[in-house]
Amino acid sequence: MLKIPTLTPAAYHILFEKGTEMPGSSHLQSTRDHGTYYCRQRGIALFRSHHQFASSCGWPRFDDEIPDRI
Repeated sequence: MLKIPTLTPAAYHILFEKGTEMPGSSHLQSTRDHGTYYCRQRGIALFRSHHQFASSCGWPRFDDEIPDRI
């Protein structure tokens, strides 16, 4: 598979090599900003911020996704 030049090495690893971020390392875990979360590779909307909820797992959590996107 070709590397996509706009992806960081970490994003490439997560998207194509089944990698993951370290728990608690993402600023998105505790953000209260309103908006939409998009796929870094395809640019499609996946989640809306009003479906995000607090959790202690170390990653952002959502109780619903945008239909037919996941």
